[in-house]
Amino acid sequence: MNGFLTDEDPEAVFYALCQLYGNRELTKSVGERAMNGLYVSWEDAVRTANERYSEVREKWLSGGYDKKRLSHDGLWRRNGKMMDFLSAGNKA
Repeated sequence: MNGFLTDEDPEAVFYALCQLYGNRELTKSVGERAMNGLYVSWEDAVRTANERYSEVREKWLSGGYDKKRLSHDGLWRRNGKMMDFLSAGNKA
């Protein structure tokens, strides 16, 4: 195992969930460990998402995706602007 509740494969996750089912104390303990060990700040989450959206946009513009799909470039641009606004503490 990797320090987490379970290995990252479907059978191991299923087994772990079976162990949690009906065991409130264990579920609470796992939840607290996750909250303390997996925390990501809002700023980090927005930055990571914005970077990923930029990568996806660049790949689309460079022809890296199937052109049969519809372009959602405007949606991603608005999404990025919204995230910038939110990460700036609503100062806009």
